[in-house]
Formats: sequence, structure tokens, C-alpha cells
Amino acid sequence: MSYEQTDEYGKFTDKFKTKLTTDDCYTPAPVYEAIKNWVVSHFGLAGRRIVRPFYPGGDFEKFEYLPGDVVIDNPPFSIFGKILEFFESKEIDIFLFGPQLTLFNRFDFCYIPADCTITYENGAKVNTGFVTNLEKGYRVRNWPDLCDAVKKADKDAIPPKTRKRLAYPDCVVSSALLGKLSGTAYGFTKEGCAFTWTVGGKKVFGAAFLLSSRNEAERREAERREAERREAERREAERREAERREAERREAGRREAGRRELSGKEQELLRNLG
Repeated sequence: MSYEQTDEYGKFTDKFKTKLTTDDCYTPAPVYEAIKNWVVSHFGLAGRRIVRPFYPGGDFEKFEYLPGDVVIDNPPFSIFGKILEFFESKEIDIFLFGPQLTLFNRFDFCYIPADCTITYENGAKVNTGFVTNLEKGYRVRNWPDLCDAVKKADKDAIPPKTRKRLAYPDCVVSSALLGKLSGTAYGFTKEGCAFTWTVGGKKVFGAAFLLSSRNEAERREAERREAERREAERREAERREAERREAERREAGRREAGRRELSGKEQELLRNLG
């Protein structure tokens, strides 16, 4: 084995590779447009200038903001607190992408823990929330239609894999086709099949077997059993999901009961919040 194949060499070369962080996550245009359109519609911003001061080589503090501007942008998460402090001090309207896991801060904004998984242009999938001062009454708020818009745009932004699907007669099976039966006991004997590279004069990727009438019928029976198994799995998953939601409901009740056990000072703070 050469030195280039060793773990030591791999660790050495890794030091020279560019490390991608959330600061390298540039927003796909369809996702940004979906969020911008939602913000403009929801908060009635038609006619106001939408600006994006966060771009490679830019300086958001030296950006030329005009009265009435609204910042809708995806800032670098590594200096998120500094960014919020700047916009609070300048009283500039914002709707910013933010890191879902560390979204909350001490500044006077509305925090939106939307937990939207966005696939950014560098391929990173990041759980994303939002921060805004356009919402005046709430400290924390979620809007399901915003989440739905982001999910749809994120899905649409990923180009689908286009592949021509080939249809074979039921008597033809490939390894890929039988892989769909991996959850069901199934097989056929040597005597009831014949190996082939082609079907109808066209090459089959990975080759195939031609099945006798009996083996063909057994394959259809296996497909039926597999369909029943998957349906049973689906129903079981729905049952577990219902149990999870019920457990969350009971946990919420337990937490509410726990609030009554707070100290007098803590309860006073809660009462002052209304």
C-alpha cells in the first residue's frame, strides 16, 4: 500500500480542503422567492424596497439602506447575534433566515422556529428558522403556510432525477425488480427459469431471468404478500404516530402542572407576562 492510500495521508490532505459552514449556504432562488413572496403578502409590503445586504464580499453595516427598506435575506449564522444587534439599533425592518437550534436571542424581535429543512446551493441541508421585527405582538410565532411554502419550494428547487422507466412482461425479472420483494420470503428454482441479457432485442441492465408460468404466478403471489406487508407497516406507523401525539399531549399536561411548582419569584415573573 502506498503512502497516498494511508489514513495518515488522508488526514494530511484534509487540512487543505475548504471547510463548508452555514456561512457558505447560499439560498436557491426558488426558495428565496417563495419566502420573499410570503413575507410581502403576509405583512403587506407591496411597494417597499426589498434589499439583500448579505452577499460575498459585502458589508451589511456599510450597505446603503433607504427609509422604508425591508431586509429579507440569509445572513451568516456565525455572527447572527451581531447582525440582530445592528438591525435593532438601526430600527431597520428585517425578515432574516436563522439557525433553528440556536434561534432565540435577547433582542426585541419575533422568533419563528419553523424548522424548515432547506437544501442550500452547496448541498447542505440546514434546519432553518426566521427572525423578524415585522410582527409586533408576538415574541415567538409560527405560520404553517410559511412552512408549507418553504417545503414546496425546497422540493421544487432540487432537480428531479430523470430516468426512462422500462416495462417488461411479467415473465421477466431483474435484480432491481426483485429487490422490491426483499421484505417477503420468495425465490424460484433453477428448473423454472432461463438467463438472458436481452428482452425484445434490447439489453437489460444487470441481465434478467425469464420465468416459467408457474414461477411467474409465484412472483405475483409474492408481490401480493409484499403489498400486504407494506400496508401493515403503514398502519403500524400511523398507530405509533398517534401514540406519540398522545404522549406529547400528556407531557404538555405534565409541564403545565410543573409550572405550578415554580418559586414565588418565578410565578410572579410569569404573572407579569400576562
